[in-house]
Amino acid sequence: MLEQHHAWKQSNKSHPGLAIIGGDGSREYLMLDLRSDPAPVLLADISSTGWDDAIRQADEVGEFIGRIEDGTFAFDFGD
Repeated sequence: MLEQHHAWKQSNKSHPGLAIIGGDGSREYLMLDLRSDPAPVLLADISSTGWDDAIRQADEVGEFIGRIEDGTFAFDFGD
């Protein structure tokens, strides 16, 4: 994950409070927006220009983990 954080270093200006927690194995990264408490889980493409184009996956980490554990999580790509 450290490599992803280094790659997104410039995006810290457009994504303040960024914490990368995973991805879809391609162009999309799962992130926490640590400006909020609880922090929502969002999905953003590598070309993201800011939080406005990130897609909410869960309202908070506990919900996100629960959906993974019970097998109901699916990426929402905003299609």
